[in-house]
Amino acid sequence: DDPPSVETHSTEPPTQASINSDTYIYETVNDGYAQLTTSNQSEKEGTPCTAGRTVNYIADAGGDYIDINTDKWSSGGYRMDCMDKGSHTGWQCWASCSPFANPNFMDWGYLTFEVRVSGVFDDVCKPSISVTKRWPSYGSNVVALEGDYIDGGSTSDTDWRRVVIPITEFATEEWPNLDGVKNVFFSTCGTAYSVSPRYHVRDFYLTDDPPSVETHSTEPPTQASINSDTYIYETVNDGYAQLTT
Repeated sequence: DDPPSVETHSTEPPTQASINSDTYIYETVNDGYAQLTTSNQSEKEGTPCTAGRTVNYIADAGGDYIDINTDKWSSGGYRMDCMDKGSHTGWQCWASCSPFANPNFMDWGYLTFEVRVSGVFDDVCKPSISVTKRWPSYGSNVVALEGDYIDGGSTSDTDWRRVVIPITEFATEEWPNLDGVKNVFFSTCGTAYSVSPRYHVRDFYLTDDPPSVETHSTEPPTQASINSDTYIYETVNDGYAQLTT
């Protein structure tokens, strides 16, 4: 007559108060479509959470990914917004993209994902990422997917590479707290380039405990640290003497 309580895993989308260290933006194809946030039915359930004109969600045995095919005029990415809110909902959000509508990115320490990118790049045109605010309409710093942020120091068009970006890198003087994020954009290179970047993105989440990223070391090798790959010249900086102490 007095049974113990049972705690089940909730199917409700997370709220700002329920954030944990790993909060997924995109893990499976299902995350690419708006989910109900209440028991009310919404005609917006299943609306694609795309930002940009040519964005698709691909099911893959190695891990589902977002296919973002930018063009000369527009970047592309993921929309983190409420898809059904208005007078008909009592101004409550009835359907939202993952993880929930308009998160505050400063509630986490890092944004991380795996990426592979095709395109023609140079010192001006680089694979990069930024976020935008719902209202007022702010834009973050644009962060290039290179150097210490990515495995191997740069993107590849064939290999998946892990990216880890501290959230503070996106902050601007105008938008220091990165609240109310609406879109995550992967950048195009503009009309000056004949080939626009195409990004594949998977395992996309916010976290306080990021995976490690192995970049090419900028420290000069010593005899004891030499391995099978010891660079003589990789970048312009290698053409000039470096301090060893």
